[in-house]
Amino acid sequence: MATGLEGNIRLVATDLDGTLLIGGRNLPRPEAFAVIERVCDAGALFMAASGRQYASLRHLFEPVADRIGYLCENGGEVVWQGETLVRHTMPRELALDICHLIDETPGAAYVLSGERHAYASEKTPELIEHMRTAKGYDISAVSRPEDVREALIKVSFTVDPERNEQVREMFADCFGRDCEVVTSGAEWIDVIMRGVNKGSAIRELGEVLGIDLADMAAFGDAENDRQMLEAVGHPYLMDPCFDTMLDLAPRCRRAKTVEEELERLLAKFEKRA
Repeated sequence: MATGLEGNIRLVATDLDGTLLIGGRNLPRPEAFAVIERVCDAGALFMAASGRQYASLRHLFEPVADRIGYLCENGGEVVWQGETLVRHTMPRELALDICHLIDETPGAAYVLSGERHAYASEKTPELIEHMRTAKGYDISAVSRPEDVREALIKVSFTVDPERNEQVREMFADCFGRDCEVVTSGAEWIDVIMRGVNKGSAIRELGEVLGIDLADMAAFGDAENDRQMLEAVGHPYLMDPCFDTMLDLAPRCRRAKTVEEELERLLAKFEKRA
């Protein structure tokens, strides 16, 4: 029986917001889970690749939670079959400095990602409730970031979409020597250790699982997907995507929806099988 999708694709990774989740959706369409099941049945691994935490992603993909892998925190952590295969933490003082600057930035509010839990300021109850109910986050309120005791992976923060690039550049100027500062959706900016991203994580995962990058496919739309799309042999750039990603268009296949493209790949697999 044939295994793997078209072009010997053995692993499929997809971003969420603006990629698998389009049109403002908070959850995948019900039919997406059936497609994911079929990808797994075809012998390919399916990875949710997101800036979100592990608990949130398991909640989001509950119908297939035990069949897929999770590339979390924009590459800060990768979990497969319940085992953490990749994890990169951030120096505590650096994370605290980032949170302090966020607190000083008008209209911004942080979410601090630990190894298993997330934290936000008690001054932002609406953000905490949104992350808990809409995103499925395991999140707690703290009076100050110093109150967090576990190891830290990433700092994310909300920002006015019209000021996203301006604020991102400001944080890159302050922390760019040590950190990657990337847009993660119109209202979000992620700050993670330099050299840690979805691309580095998928490389590390491939080494652990023995899967060549040439045999991986990935879907993305924003700057936090760039390194992942540059790394894999079968990159898919969403249409539409962020304008800053259009330079990747020549090496990427364009996709309207992840499900539609996976259906196309599955049809070819099922014909071979």
